[in-house]
Amino acid sequence: MKIEVDAHSIKSSEGGTMNNKTYKALKTDDHPAITFTLTSPLQSIKASPAGENVMASGDLSIACVTHQITIQVKVTASTGGNVDIDGSQPIKMSDYNIDPITALFGVLKVSDDITIHFKIEFKK
Repeated sequence: MKIEVDAHSIKSSEGGTMNNKTYKALKTDDHPAITFTLTSPLQSIKASPAGENVMASGDLSIACVTHQITIQVKVTASTGGNVDIDGSQPIKMSDYNIDPITALFGVLKVSDDITIHFKIEFKK
């Protein structure tokens, strides 16, 4: 399984200037996609009343730098046979050779440690 996300779909609550700085830091002109590729069978599946908790290992590629990660996601069946996958993953931007994002002459800085939150809906 491979999931590919358009890096331009990342939006800041601060708006246009921060979006443009983010795209520059992610080198989206040369590397427009962020990808996760599953590299091994699912490691564990644990049922809960709210859905299935699944552990998966794969390669996360951002700005043409790839690292193997293990991620936990919650998988739930929704109405109409759709499937939702929710999760989050902490990363260090410096691990992916991403320069810190700053604005307002350095007054506003994005931390090296960030968490990517995502929700994917597979529609039937």
